[in-house]
Amino acid sequence: MRRILPSWFGPLAAVVLVVALVIPRPSRAELAASLTQLAQAGPQPAGQAELAAAWQEVSEAPIDQLPQVLAAMHDATPVGENWLRTAADAIAERQLADAGTLPAALLEEVVSDQSQPPRGRRVAYEWLLRVDDQADDRLLPTMLNDPSLDLRYDAVAALVASAEAANDETTKKSLYSEALAASRNVVQIQQIADALGELGESVDLAELMGFVRQWRLIGPFDNTDLAGFAAEYPPERSLKLDGPVAGKAGPVAWQEFTTTDKLGVVNLNEAIGNEKLVVAYALATLRPSEDRRVEFRLGSKNAVKIWINGRELAAYEVYHSGEDVDQYVVSADLAADRPNTVLVKVCQNAKSQPWEQDWQFQMRVTDHLGGAVDVAVE
Repeated sequence: MRRILPSWFGPLAAVVLVVALVIPRPSRAELAASLTQLAQAGPQPAGQAELAAAWQEVSEAPIDQLPQVLAAMHDATPVGENWLRTAADAIAERQLADAGTLPAALLEEVVSDQSQPPRGRRVAYEWLLRVDDQADDRLLPTMLNDPSLDLRYDAVAALVASAEAANDETTKKSLYSEALAASRNVVQIQQIADALGELGESVDLAELMGFVRQWRLIGPFDNTDLAGFAAEYPPERSLKLDGPVAGKAGPVAWQEFTTTDKLGVVNLNEAIGNEKLVVAYALATLRPSEDRRVEFRLGSKNAVKIWINGRELAAYEVYHSGEDVDQYVVSADLAADRPNTVLVKVCQNAKSQPWEQDWQFQMRVTDHLGGAVDVAVE
């Protein structure tokens, strides 16, 4: 049956069409303020209404402004990244629902631009895979050295899958070795090393990952009532390595210690004694091949402080909350023309429970992506 529309419908439809064509899309400049607001968002509940309004504006941007939204993740706070991510997803979801596809070339341009923020590139990559199921095969081989750790992880995982599927042992070893050199994920590195081990290839994980293995140790000093964390014992005042100083129960002196742990763990119970309510210090002297900024990646179940060249860099007064490789990450500059001292203070508590027995730490020196740097231990 033919439907008869009211006489006023035609003029109204024309007005709606004209309005839709006349009202401009938000320009890049108009989006900038909202993007900045979202990027700077913090966890505080104040200002949530304003953030929601900014998010609404950004989420309604057309698909061709998606790169601008993703680029705003540069220097964004963690909370800000989440706001921007959900806005980007809303833009892509709307485009996919309306058009049935996404501009693959635009997304691939973002993914391939290594100057863009890593998480923004990751978002673009995930949406690209929705409309181009060959994108991973095409792009991942180019991402083994990518500054985006997420994309690099996927590239290494794809190479590992190729190694697993290889028919001959020589090819397996070659692919696993290439993957091992590229990986920056601690768990992934260990899994690849295990696979190589099953093929008879030994991997020195401590060297590969940049763990410091040679130390000078001194202690124990007193940590009664946990006051030792704040106390200034002789190693904090002077790094004189000759002669004893007063310790908790008598004179103590520096001793050399080399860990044989595969992940560089320095066991202070083994080196100094199974003590409680005590403090120990570990000293390493490093010299890089060139002046450079590095990251010190520290793990410990105990309360720790770290000094670089006499300057306190970080302090974590936490006892037995767990220990992970790269638990704490701090940056500092090292000079190549002189030795650089690294002093670590490790405090043990009363350790009344069996799970509190460990008194230990591990530290590695890396670039900003977690790759070992060329640093000599003197």
